[in-house]
Amino acid sequence: MEHEKIVAALLCVLAAFNVPCPAATYRCTAAHPCECLMSTLFCAFRNLTSVPVFDPDAEPTPGVSLQANHIRRLEAFAFANLSVDTTVNIILRANPIDFVDDLAFDGLQNYTVDLDLTDTRLTASPKALVALKNLRRLTTDLPLLPAVSEKLDSLKILYITSGSFNDTLDGMCSLPNLTKLVMYDNVFDAGVSPLPKCARPMRSVEQVTLIFMNLTVFPTEFSESFPSLKHLDTAKSFLFLTLLQVLQSVQTIHACPVAPPCSCSWRHIDCSGKGLSAVPQILSEPSEHYTSMDLRWNEIHRLENHTFVNLTVLPSDVLHLYLSHNPLEFVDDMAFDGLQNYTVHLDMTSTNLSKLSPALKELHKLTRLEITDIPLDSKIMENIGRSLLSLNISTLSEWPSGLHYLQNLSTLEVLKLHVNQIPLNGFAGLGQSLTRFHLASSSLQHSPDAMCNLLKLEHLTMLRVSFPPGVSSLPSCSRPMTSVYHLWMPFMNLVTFPNISEVFPSLTSLGLISSNLDYLPDNINLHNLTHLDLSNNNFNRIPSVLQNFPRLQVLYMNNNKIAFLSAESFQNLPLLSDINLVNNPISIVADDTFRNNPAIYVLNLIGASLKTVPKAILGLKQVHLLMFNGNPIKCSCDLAWLRHYEPINSWQANLFGNCTPMNMEISTYVISRLSHCEVEPIG
Repeated sequence: MEHEKIVAALLCVLAAFNVPCPAATYRCTAAHPCECLMSTLFCAFRNLTSVPVFDPDAEPTPGVSLQANHIRRLEAFAFANLSVDTTVNIILRANPIDFVDDLAFDGLQNYTVDLDLTDTRLTASPKALVALKNLRRLTTDLPLLPAVSEKLDSLKILYITSGSFNDTLDGMCSLPNLTKLVMYDNVFDAGVSPLPKCARPMRSVEQVTLIFMNLTVFPTEFSESFPSLKHLDTAKSFLFLTLLQVLQSVQTIHACPVAPPCSCSWRHIDCSGKGLSAVPQILSEPSEHYTSMDLRWNEIHRLENHTFVNLTVLPSDVLHLYLSHNPLEFVDDMAFDGLQNYTVHLDMTSTNLSKLSPALKELHKLTRLEITDIPLDSKIMENIGRSLLSLNISTLSEWPSGLHYLQNLSTLEVLKLHVNQIPLNGFAGLGQSLTRFHLASSSLQHSPDAMCNLLKLEHLTMLRVSFPPGVSSLPSCSRPMTSVYHLWMPFMNLVTFPNISEVFPSLTSLGLISSNLDYLPDNINLHNLTHLDLSNNNFNRIPSVLQNFPRLQVLYMNNNKIAFLSAESFQNLPLLSDINLVNNPISIVADDTFRNNPAIYVLNLIGASLKTVPKAILGLKQVHLLMFNGNPIKCSCDLAWLRHYEPINSWQANLFGNCTPMNMEISTYVISRLSHCEVEPIG
């Protein structure tokens, strides 16, 4: 970490020559102990047990480094509030992760993501990867499950590093658009090929790199598996290639179908931010198939007829067409001619369009549409309704009409909605299809009772939605919405607490982050709740209502005002395994605090006010992580009992924290300084 700081400091010296310091102009998206280094959020080597809470109003960050921490679980919406411009690199390397919620990466769907998920305790690629609709690069040491890889249609680069495999990695055969494969320092059992055995060639792969692979023979699958290979590198793999073998593997380089200043890489055409006044001409016979064309941040005023007619896409691919942040005013009726048979995701946000263009009717397989401040034309909605699965619409002064034509819509995201109320028939036609509803940065005057008609809704997110005093933020339904099991309501500034358990009795995950709460009513009964996040509120004690959540496993209450823990704090929670109380002024932990919590695996009390290690941990037999960093712990013979604490003696548990004022690790102090102390028997 020190070398990172030195590099950042040297870069800041350039400020004297009118070169701005990156870190000086970047506002961190998370609190201490993370910091900003060269515009990247640096949280590595910080003894974190969970992904920190991000501030959605912070400046966008190009990267988040979380490597070498003690993160065991990636919870739902872990990165939902991360502020990103277009691309983010997330590093989770070297964490004991053994659980990834299916919604862990929810909120990152619209961003290009590079992800490092190596050296964890996972045994296979998590299903949560499917949510990353624009996952560009994945670094892993795990085999890819076909059910996951076949849905990673945006993945261009796959790094497989430091893995040990007893079978071929056939899961990658399902990656439809992979262009670059890098395999580094992997070990395969005798007779197992490092290359996949696919039923059909992976024609999209153009580059293969094998490093430190200790190969003894040239894999015969090269020409069969990768017939379009252009570049082959076998550095330090102890492999002797013949010229003929190389020639069999290297093909002619394809030309980019658009002229400069646009460029092409990994089947992606990049024309963003080039000052273009029109979409550049596409070659009549491009020699490659493409999966995205980025035309954002230009000066394009019009899409003319047949603009994209020469753009070629494989039938199995999804074409991502980005047109946002252009002064676009006109779209000719045949602008999308030629794309009728391709699955298309279209981004037309932040333009000057005042209405939907009839040109959309040419997109027979349009599955995702993003627009800003445009009314939904009924005739056009009726035409594209059967194919559209996801709709993102923002900056609305009235509720969008025409939704009832979207009979297969499963995801609806509404941002910056400023109306008195959602009409009672606002979700007409969506009752049997909509499973995800995301409402953000909006203000309503009446409770959203229209949601009661969403009979299949599973995931509900309400972010920064304001209501007048006395108005419920949840719908008032004649019967409970039993299909909803994920409810996320961050930054809601709740004046009155909503009747959550009456409306959503089946919840398994509940997040009420930064909602100005200081209590939870005792009449909440959520018997299926397993994950609860109450971080960044004003609680001064653990809410007693938690005993009504008998299946609770994960509790996050960082950044509150809790000063003590007692035997009543966690009673009737036998499954509780992860407690995160970072940055609370806790000074007292009663000896019997955890007497009813045998399953605790992680106890995080970083940044509390403890002056000694609490003996309450003696009841924790399954614990693996005890985090006391940032506490003013005074080390003396009073800690001698730790020498006989079985989870530490057996190396099952790691204890983190320092003695004050000597700044010695507690574990080191116990081993080296307490041999002369008398130890009371541990009962």
